[in-house]
Amino acid sequence: MLPSPHPCPLQSRAARWEGRLYLFFVTLLTLLTSLTAVYTLYHPPPRHPPLPTYHVPLQLSLVFLSLLSFFCCHFTHPGPPSLWSDLRPDLPHPLYPSQPPPAPRYCLPCSAPKPARVHHCRTCNACILRFDHHCVWLATCIGQRNLKFFLLFLLYTTLAATHATYVLLCFMRAIHQPHVHHFSTPRDVLAGAVAAPISLAVSVCAAFGVSCQLAWSMWLAARNETTLEHLVRTTENRADADRGGKELLVYDRGLVSNLMHALGGNPLLWLLPVYGGREGSLKGRWGD
Repeated sequence: MLPSPHPCPLQSRAARWEGRLYLFFVTLLTLLTSLTAVYTLYHPPPRHPPLPTYHVPLQLSLVFLSLLSFFCCHFTHPGPPSLWSDLRPDLPHPLYPSQPPPAPRYCLPCSAPKPARVHHCRTCNACILRFDHHCVWLATCIGQRNLKFFLLFLLYTTLAATHATYVLLCFMRAIHQPHVHHFSTPRDVLAGAVAAPISLAVSVCAAFGVSCQLAWSMWLAARNETTLEHLVRTTENRADADRGGKELLVYDRGLVSNLMHALGGNPLLWLLPVYGGREGSLKGRWGD
């Protein structure tokens, strides 16, 4: 599948400019943090042994994969509802299969039918297949077609931030040794006194925050569930607790099948920001 240059074509002009600012901010922050870590690897403090040279290509590779996944996620269409053209219209209600199936849904803003697992995003003003949420940092919705790129962006950002944290901690620890009194150039002073502490704080916050989001998103992907579906199901299950209802995952096909649905049919491509091949069936256990 080829990326679409306009994943949310119906966004307002203000929303598009806001999204571009977020894209620029994330890209700039990532590059500055990574390049600061690389600079400290090439310019260790005086009389202090440098870290092994493999840390440089490791950091650059992780940042490259992170930014590549970032832009693939942004420029790939989240998923048009037309992918559900083969879905049976009589799919029973997921939480109450004994009850009559719900009436077919219709999206008024889009003037089109809205089958199961399709939701309308007010920010993008479009219906999205397997809608998870609208991500302001990526300036697009997260849906069926770009979910893999979103997960890989979280994965490689976590790894890159964790590695940068380790490199910068080693550098900050070295410059506070008693025998280190000064740097050789003003550029080294700027890197050691300003850039390195700021980059360390950014990398620590990114490693913690993004890893939490990664754990949450992978947990949902392993259950073949979206954030919106989880919130709706949790609310309805809580309201139905007095009737003895139990947790019911409508689209759960097992761990491997669920991951194939999210990451593609070819496991060899799961860790690469490329189209992963045919997804698994989008139908639930009553849609066969």
